[in-house]
Amino acid sequence: MYHVFQLSKKEAHWTRPIPGVEGPVDYGLHNPHCQDCSGCSSVLMECPGRLKCNYTTISFFGVEFARDVTMQTSNTTTTQGAIATYLQNQECLKDPYVCVISTGFHDMAIQGISDVRFLNNLAWYLSKLRPCCRHVIWIQLTAVLDLPWFPQHNARIERWNELVKNMLQDEAFQSWTTILDTYEVSKIWPHYDNVHLMEGYYVELASFFSRVIHKTV
Repeated sequence: MYHVFQLSKKEAHWTRPIPGVEGPVDYGLHNPHCQDCSGCSSVLMECPGRLKCNYTTISFFGVEFARDVTMQTSNTTTTQGAIATYLQNQECLKDPYVCVISTGFHDMAIQGISDVRFLNNLAWYLSKLRPCCRHVIWIQLTAVLDLPWFPQHNARIERWNELVKNMLQDEAFQSWTTILDTYEVSKIWPHYDNVHLMEGYYVELASFFSRVIHKTV
């Protein structure tokens, strides 16, 4: 990750997450600088030659939590700070990006995390991205199967979706954020497991963004 992002890995002792506040909570907790999720790797798309990438490519950043200490560099102890540093290194201030963000499922696995703490973490995360994101599209959390042995439950998801919606409608966020309501349709979509929907859902979501991008380029 550090090589791809062209960031310096923190040489000193890895700082552990604050209990009830930050991730990681599983594999990444016991293996410093590693993610909990085995399939959340970042994918950076680069334009050939000197072409600008803002409107022709899309990169994916594997950020699992609203606040976590997985990536730690010489300048920041959080993944969110590392991502913000990478974006600023791409001269984002001259040409800010449209940023599509969603988090919450992994945050629910943080033992003891409160609704208020998650909301504060998300507001902090958005503030880190704000200089590089001229607009943020927030994708709501989708419905789950409500399997009792998982920390993600629909009652909590509905509550967090509503809390984030109210926060983004506040004056501090309203002018530069858009909410994509995916919850209702996700309730009738087949699931692969408790959290993940079948592939067709993500294909449809990607197709929606593709149509929006082509209309605005």
